[in-house]
Amino acid sequence: MKYKPTTLPLTQAIAKMGNDGWTLLTGLAEIALKVKLAGEGIPPTYGCGKKGCTGAFVLISKTERPLVCPKCGSEIDWAGIATKKVKRCPKCGKVGSEWESFCKYHVPAIALKENEEPL
Repeated sequence: MKYKPTTLPLTQAIAKMGNDGWTLLTGLAEIALKVKLAGEGIPPTYGCGKKGCTGAFVLISKTERPLVCPKCGSEIDWAGIATKKVKRCPKCGKVGSEWESFCKYHVPAIALKENEEPL
């Protein structure tokens, strides 16, 4: 069964993980420092969404999302969460707007392919 991940406030994520919370806090501090140096916002902490699971993980932009919860092994359904729908040209890779159906840079016209990509 797939579960929708939930966004957790940092304090809740640490409390939820118990002793592992300190490991999470240390990891988040390291990530926050890297993010601060890169000039990005602090990434959110997610739980897998399964009731009773204490697993928590952080997504940093442009990284792969876990397919299963690292704590309980449940499959995670990321559709619409931490992703956006993008229409991209299969030939040149340029992104079209949401109302476009064809890439404006090719003759003959090439249909844009819609897929979900990480934020």
